[in-house]
Amino acid sequence: TERFLVYLNENLLDQNESWKEQIRVEDWIYGPGKPTNYPIVKNIRFEQVDTQVLAFMESTPAADLETKNWSTHEWLHFFDELPKKLTIEQMQDLDKTYEFTFSENSEIANAWFLQSIKSEYETAYPQMEKFLFTVGRGKFLYPLYGEMAKTEKGKAMAKKLYEKSKANYHPIAQRRIDAILE
Repeated sequence: TERFLVYLNENLLDQNESWKEQIRVEDWIYGPGKPTNYPIVKNIRFEQVDTQVLAFMESTPAADLETKNWSTHEWLHFFDELPKKLTIEQMQDLDKTYEFTFSENSEIANAWFLQSIKSEYETAYPQMEKFLFTVGRGKFLYPLYGEMAKTEKGKAMAKKLYEKSKANYHPIAQRRIDAILE
């Protein structure tokens, strides 16, 4: 780091004092958190997703949302921006329109199953069980088991699902899920 700073100053910033003042390299390297001159990046596509989330939450039917050609990242942002818990009717509307319960995209399926657990959308549970039986990536397993473990009913379901799926998981995943379900 020190060699980099010497190089940066000698070859760029010492010759451009105004840049040095604007950039505040020391804040970036040694300061806590994000510096105050951290650029805020706007993502137009995510802003469009936010508009659709708002429309859905204001009772626009899922079929009327403008989601054509959304990428996985846009769908994941959609799920992230939804309230923690949706009504069963909202979950049914989304599922009927987009068939999330049967998504073959693991990222989308995982996000949907997380939302299903939070919203107690039991229609998705059989497919989630199949998902948990066939996936082994911790990035999917830990959040799902963790979300189930937040309630007594969910924890009981998680333990049941885990017993069926445990043999398919790597020993590291098993230890981590054991800790989640203790």
